[in-house]
Amino acid sequence: MPTKRESKLTKKLGACRARLRQANQKVRDLTKRKDHYKSRTKDLTQELKNEKNLKKKGCLGVSDQSIAKHKYTEMLITLTVGLVIICGCSLRSTVKILELLNELLNWQLPEIPCFRSVQHWLEKSGYAVYTEPKTEEFSDGYACIVDESMMIRSQKLLLTLGVPASKTSEEALTFGDITISCCRR
Repeated sequence: MPTKRESKLTKKLGACRARLRQANQKVRDLTKRKDHYKSRTKDLTQELKNEKNLKKKGCLGVSDQSIAKHKYTEMLITLTVGLVIICGCSLRSTVKILELLNELLNWQLPEIPCFRSVQHWLEKSGYAVYTEPKTEEFSDGYACIVDESMMIRSQKLLLTLGVPASKTSEEALTFGDITISCCRR
């Protein structure tokens, strides 16, 4: 039969074990909360980075800051090239449109680019099409078919066709199989 002292010590031991279980449970809960806050901090940090990138890039995903060694912003260059390529405006009418937008929308542009600058930007953007092709369209690689036989007055039209490198069917190529890029030279 256990003595009085042994039974007291057994009770104390049981109480200590119960407190130890509670403390261990509390440690587990705090560890879960710590992990939750750690992941939340990571998410908030990523959101903050994205927000900074949005501020840096502007609403169209294009930076409003000047390009190194240039006096025009990336946004203005993108808009100008887009007016010519997408809208089909001439170089001089693009400059007039920029002047009008500057006045109407109060953009406060310090200087409007001349049509020669627009022409240089167009030529450079055409160069980028050939130096940085969109390879994600062709997962197995691609081949380029280049045709320089077309000429309008003194300007040559360089037509480039992007074709999948692997044969996709037994039939001849169709327009659905190719991607067309063209650039004036």
